[in-house]
Amino acid sequence: MPQEVVDEVTVATQRQLLDEMLASGGLKKTEVHEVSELARFAEYSQRFGRGESACLAIAACRGWVS
Repeated sequence: MPQEVVDEVTVATQRQLLDEMLASGGLKKTEVHEVSELARFAEYSQRFGRGESACLAIAACRGWVS
């Protein structure tokens, strides 16, 4: 899960569940870090929110979607 998504979770009960999932290893954090991911993130950010853009950029560049 990109940090951009974590940052968007502001409802206290949802944030607590998210933090528990991250702590237990049920979810793992990742980053938009490769140049290709950053370029896609910038492109997608013109149309979508930061969390959605990060997820799409990572999935597209890492071959997680067909």
